[in-house]
Amino acid sequence: MLSHKQDEKNKGEAVTFIEFDSAAHSEFTYSKKNNNYVRTINDGRDYIDKETGKSIKVKNVLVQKVSSKVLDAKGRLKIDMCAGGEAILFTNGKCIKGTWSRENLDSRTIFKDNNGNEFKLSVGKTWVMVCDQNTTVSYDIENLTDPNRRRRYHGEITIDHYGRQVPKHAHGTTNLDRKTSTAGKIIQA
Repeated sequence: MLSHKQDEKNKGEAVTFIEFDSAAHSEFTYSKKNNNYVRTINDGRDYIDKETGKSIKVKNVLVQKVSSKVLDAKGRLKIDMCAGGEAILFTNGKCIKGTWSRENLDSRTIFKDNNGNEFKLSVGKTWVMVCDQNTTVSYDIENLTDPNRRRRYHGEITIDHYGRQVPKHAHGTTNLDRKTSTAGKIIQA
C-alpha cells in the first residue's frame, strides 16, 4: 500500500521538471512555492481539466514503466500490468527511484524504493503515468541550469525541442518526422 506522509522529506535527487516524450508529449513543472507539479502538454500550455476548467496540479507524479506490444494493424496494444518493473516517484521536488510489482490483475500494485521501502506519497492528488518502452522519461534538466551541478556534469548535452540544453538520453532514442500514435510508424523507427 502506498503510504501518505504529511511533511515527510523523501530522500532523492532534486528535480524541478519532468518530461514524457511519446506520441502525446507532456510535462510537469515543480513549483517550490506551492509544493506541487503543474501539468503542461505539447507546446507548454497548461493541461486544463475539462470538468473544472483549471490547470492540473498534483502533489505526486508516479511513473510505472511497463512493456507493451502491438496486437494488430489497428495499433492496439497489449500492456503487461503484472510483470513488474521500474518505478519513479516525484514528490516534494525530489525523485525517488524504485520498482513496482503486482501478483495478478486482481491484486494491488506495490511500489517500493530501491531500499525495499514502500513509496511515501505527499498528501494530495497523485498523477500516475503508465509508460511503455516507447516513452522517454526525462527529469535531469535542473542539473544543467544549476551552476554548481553544471560544473560537475561531464556527460553529453543535446538541445531539446524548446531550445534548452539537456543531458543526452542514456538509451537509444530517435525522432520521428511528426507526432504519431500509429504503432507501425513507431515500430519502423
